[in-house]
Amino acid sequence: MRSTARRLTLTAGFLLASVVVCMAVLLWGAHSSTARRMIVDRLVEGVRTATGLDLRLSSLEMPLLLGGADFSGIELRTADDAILASIGEIRVRWSWWELATRRRVELVGIRDPAIDLDELLVFEMPVSGGGGDGGRFELGRLDVDGLRLHGDGPPVGITAENLAVNGSLDGTRGRMEVDGGRVDVRRDGRPLRIESIGFEAALDEGGLHVADIVVIGPLLEVAAGGHLTLESSIDGRLEGRLSADAALVPWWFGDEEFPLLASGRVAGPWSVNVRDGAVAGATFRHDGAEFDVVGLKCRTLEAKLEDGSRIDVRLAGPTWGQAGAVVDAAGFAARASVERWSPMAVLSLVNPDPPIPAALGVPGLTGSGELRG
Repeated sequence: MRSTARRLTLTAGFLLASVVVCMAVLLWGAHSSTARRMIVDRLVEGVRTATGLDLRLSSLEMPLLLGGADFSGIELRTADDAILASIGEIRVRWSWWELATRRRVELVGIRDPAIDLDELLVFEMPVSGGGGDGGRFELGRLDVDGLRLHGDGPPVGITAENLAVNGSLDGTRGRMEVDGGRVDVRRDGRPLRIESIGFEAALDEGGLHVADIVVIGPLLEVAAGGHLTLESSIDGRLEGRLSADAALVPWWFGDEEFPLLASGRVAGPWSVNVRDGAVAGATFRHDGAEFDVVGLKCRTLEAKLEDGSRIDVRLAGPTWGQAGAVVDAAGFAARASVERWSPMAVLSLVNPDPPIPAALGVPGLTGSGELRG
């Protein structure tokens, strides 16, 4: 009996010693420069194969027990050696059991990432020759702090700083939230300040469900939600409310090309239909306070985009009547029905002088009108 117990004790001791030795060898291998170099080489090759981008790292550290990895000084460069994105630090944490049984990573933390929007817009991802969806993958938590986006356009330049992103992924279902930060938008050097943005969405087999989009600034406020399918193309619908100051018009077109002909603020519900990745239709209806257009007090503004190119706008006021305009591939046409107002003001609506045609980008502007009194 004592012999059996002694053998069991020796066997247990041997197994424990073997485990300790194996862990020591494993830890030594992970922390050795040779092992880290092999891991980095595999990462670089994997990123290049999947995206066509060149991955560069300043350092890689493997925490105790190999339950994670810390990357720092990351750059993603295009084939032209332009920096598409840079990242200060990436922290990855996992449980070996969860990784082996559920393909689950507990945490991906990203600090101080910066993305060049101009490079991103022209970047083309290589077409993969592989098949399948790669199986199920889970991410317990995504934390991104200090995100910076920058691009010079056209048509506008954008700089967004100190954005925070949080999310998770459970197989084919995921969620993402974007919050905070400051966004500066530029149009030919003219600034437009956005004080805060927010975005919340969920992703599943049915597509992207947008729970909330919020944009808040002195001249523009937007709230929206909707659904988009993300298969061979982007299709769906977004809708919400919009509040915009009249000063947005000269900001977009320029004070010299399109002087401030309106004052006040428009506000009301809007919708956008997306088909094959492009805006196919849109609507807006003002339901706020009166605003002024070339001296006309207006309570009604309705705008509609049809077939991706035809724009129909209608203005009306209780003291003067109504006016409208249509812009499509054939050109520009205007109409007016005025009850009580200056004929010169009617002409400014029906047949405006340049440079309004140049600002709209419609050659050969012609107009017709109707005056009733």
